[in-house]
Amino acid sequence: MSDLHFDGATLAELRAMYEASAEGRVDDEAIDLFVRELEDCASTAPQLAAAQLPTQKERVRQFNRVAGHLMDLHEALSELDSAARGWWLKEITNALPGVGRTDVPAAAFMAQMQLLAPDLLTGLQQLQLVTQHAARTLPKAVRPERPAMFAARGVIYTFENHLLPVEAGENSFAAAALRAVLRLMDTTADEATRVGYWLQKAVGERPYP
Repeated sequence: MSDLHFDGATLAELRAMYEASAEGRVDDEAIDLFVRELEDCASTAPQLAAAQLPTQKERVRQFNRVAGHLMDLHEALSELDSAARGWWLKEITNALPGVGRTDVPAAAFMAQMQLLAPDLLTGLQQLQLVTQHAARTLPKAVRPERPAMFAARGVIYTFENHLLPVEAGENSFAAAALRAVLRLMDTTADEATRVGYWLQKAVGERPYP
């Protein structure tokens, strides 16, 4: 159940428009359910929008950030002497479940780790290059949608559940419902004044699950 609730004036407006649109198929329980579903739209639309993939620019920036950290790690490890790097690798190996080699004498094991250290540095360098390549070739994600678009889908779905006509005009019942939902979401003024636009886009997607 939503933590957001319409004020009295909005409830009265929605009730009156529901009664006018339902053509006699009206009862208090149906109207209460309709209102709760719209309030749920206001709660879930921002969550759905937030769950989308980030923009392509942000995804590439994150890859480049990883590559930068790998470079920093490579440089930091390069400044360690070979014995220190060997000790670090030994500690990592011993910390991994089922990987530590307790049957190898400590001195021999340490020598093995020192021999592996140059390969580690090379591997880090290669990993950094691969990460930079991944950033350049990352397939483009679907462009993130505004919360208002998710709200419009929810409003239309609610109307269809209640067998109410869906009209995308600015003065329609669906537009008034979406406008109320967007106000409850405290969305931007730009989104709140373009209810017809969002409804037309959502209507054009039907049918959807």
